[in-house]
Amino acid sequence: MRSFTYTAVSTLAGLTVAILTYGVLGPVAAGIVFIAVLCHAFAGDGALGNTPIGDVPVAAPEEIRRYRREHPGTTISEAIAILGRR
Repeated sequence: MRSFTYTAVSTLAGLTVAILTYGVLGPVAAGIVFIAVLCHAFAGDGALGNTPIGDVPVAAPEEIRRYRREHPGTTISEAIAILGRR
């Protein structure tokens, strides 16, 4: 699973490359790079993730934040599912 920081930094780097490509190779090549960057950005899980939560009691937001700080890379839905099973 990719971390949120990795996705954000790589997306910003890709957008920078798209801008530079526009200046060097023109709008068509920059458009291709831009579309590739968008695909990369939306392909990840992001912060929410896709873990099924089910019918578990939702923990307080403070607990979820604390759990995610203690377990870097955990998505919000993973933290809710884990804390709800406790």
